[in-house]
Amino acid sequence: MNICVLAHTIYHCDPRVRRETECLAEIGAVIDVFCLREKDEKRFEVSGNIRIHRLFKFRKPKSAVTYFLHVIFFSIISFFYISFYQLKNRFDFVHVHSIPDFLVFAALVPKLFGATIVFDMHENMPELYMRKFDAAENSFIIRLIAYVEKLATMLADHVIVATPFIAEKIVQRSCSKDKITTIINLPDTKHFMNHSLPALERNGKFRLIYPGTLSELHGIDIAIRAIKLIKDQSDIPVEFHIYGTGSEKENLISLTQTLHLEDSVKFCREVSIEKLVQILRSMDVGVVPKRKGVFSDEAISTKLFEFAAVGLPTIVSRTRGDS
Repeated sequence: MNICVLAHTIYHCDPRVRRETECLAEIGAVIDVFCLREKDEKRFEVSGNIRIHRLFKFRKPKSAVTYFLHVIFFSIISFFYISFYQLKNRFDFVHVHSIPDFLVFAALVPKLFGATIVFDMHENMPELYMRKFDAAENSFIIRLIAYVEKLATMLADHVIVATPFIAEKIVQRSCSKDKITTIINLPDTKHFMNHSLPALERNGKFRLIYPGTLSELHGIDIAIRAIKLIKDQSDIPVEFHIYGTGSEKENLISLTQTLHLEDSVKFCREVSIEKLVQILRSMDVGVVPKRKGVFSDEAISTKLFEFAAVGLPTIVSRTRGDS
């Protein structure tokens, strides 16, 4: 069985994409993964039954426009790569991960050749952009995004969603319930309960961690301000470690400097799943400081399950999804 996996992501840093791909490889499927490339990564790599094609280097977008152009370019390049490999390998299945939803159209040629298209929706795009750009549900851009979502689910033979809340929304506006399967993001016990991976050395300080996307809705600024309160009101030697990247990173660094927390708040780049497990085992508390509101209130944080898998106590916002 030949399977194509397409995702606008860094493969080794994306737990959902990586875990689903490895599960398919374990049952004997031969898989071609098409994804982004980090600076030091090889363009092509083979790991068992998995062939990883890193199409081009990920660059941090400077604006919404450059991000959109980056995604459009990735989708076009993906279309030609997948079409070529369809003629070469004859894919039986194409597993496309959002976001964006229109990435599924890169699988059009395999669809015409009879391949089954599985569309894996990690997020609700309309709600995400309503929150991101403070747009009304009936605005032109949100209605356009919802229409693209509908077309994407129509092209797909089956739709996988990451939460039951995503399923609720797309049943209301895009496709039938019997076409949808909900698979919640859960940590891979092969990594997170692997006790052969030792914890990193502790430094005697009380350490908190947030690993993930750095955006306004994830509320990392709230946690940074809380660190300031702890330092002002106690003698606890505290450190807050932030692993990840996103649109708010520069603002968060600036906030840290304004509050004079450079010695207490540490910004680190994304790491592999194996490395993250070691880091989590050296921490005292995990933090999920998500803001309530459209989109974020119904998102389920994978970090909660990852923290639980390594036995890490967690401070979490009271949202509908995480409750």
